[in-house]
Amino acid sequence: MMKKPLWIGMLVLTAALVVGAVPGAFAATRPGNGGAVAEPAPVPSSPLMSLGLSDQQLAQIRELRQNTYKETRKLRIKMMDARFALSQLRLQNSPDQAALDAKNKELQDLRNRLQNCRSQAREKLKTILTPEQWTKLQETAAPGRHAGPGHGGHRGPGLEL
Repeated sequence: MMKKPLWIGMLVLTAALVVGAVPGAFAATRPGNGGAVAEPAPVPSSPLMSLGLSDQQLAQIRELRQNTYKETRKLRIKMMDARFALSQLRLQNSPDQAALDAKNKELQDLRNRLQNCRSQAREKLKTILTPEQWTKLQETAAPGRHAGPGHGGHRGPGLEL
């Protein structure tokens, strides 16, 4: 026969496991979904994939995206660092206005450089695509759709470069 303290300990442990599992089960469901398990949101396909690209075009676009990523990654990291430094400056009792202005100017310069990289990538993309493909892409990734899901609603994937 089991000793009473061991039996009570096992009962308490079992109850704790059951009680701990219930919130996890509720967290996996979506309200208003009849208790069905939540599924991840579908990943929107790239507007580029609807253009009927050749293998050569796909290879050129992948290379362009890789190069653009490498180039803009450095700028995006610098922007994150500059934003953090700016927030640190703002958290001072008496922030130095000249330092704030300099950091804001640095951020604006980085934004301009990032925009320039993206513009250059679009121009290179334009040389890879046929005029018909470029027109179709412009219609698919029309102005106002660049934000994609979030940031104002589900407006489509936009143009990724």
